[in-house]
Amino acid sequence: MCTVDFIGLPFVTSVDDIIEARNMFGDEFKGCKILPKVDSLDAVQRYAEILEEADGSVFQRNELQWEFHAEKLVVAEKWCIAHSNSISKPIIIQSQVLESMIANEEPDRSEVTAVTSAGLEGVDAIMLCHETSIGKYPIDAMNHLAKGIAEAENVYDYDQAFINIKKQIAKPGAQTVDVLAQNGA
Repeated sequence: MCTVDFIGLPFVTSVDDIIEARNMFGDEFKGCKILPKVDSLDAVQRYAEILEEADGSVFQRNELQWEFHAEKLVVAEKWCIAHSNSISKPIIIQSQVLESMIANEEPDRSEVTAVTSAGLEGVDAIMLCHETSIGKYPIDAMNHLAKGIAEAENVYDYDQAFINIKKQIAKPGAQTVDVLAQNGA
């Protein structure tokens, strides 16, 4: 029986990497969710097929910054979030979230905007990295992250989501758990 919930798998460039990992882990880790780390151009280009085999993903901004111009990295992130949501797979955004808080008590306005926008777009989790491991203000960083996410959740229309879920569940062949996951319930 597996006592690990998730395995973050770095350097995934194709579906074969996930299949190989599942085979390598064997029965001891059967049932563990594999979350490939999207940390290369190849992983972004093959994201749809990789995600079909995986149980979710971790979008690693710090690694991808070397492969994309800033404006293209934003587009890649938004596309990965939208695709993950469309097939009901969780996506985590990792690193370079509130990077200015490594040295500053307050985040940049653009960082707060990015956190809140990610929440509005349906990201499932945001993972701080250097902000809490080496930053001077780790508690403040967590509080600012929580505020940004809470603000996004405050504007989510839960009533409309419930109506959408009820309509989708009524469709022939609809699986309740899939419908709930697609609608962020």
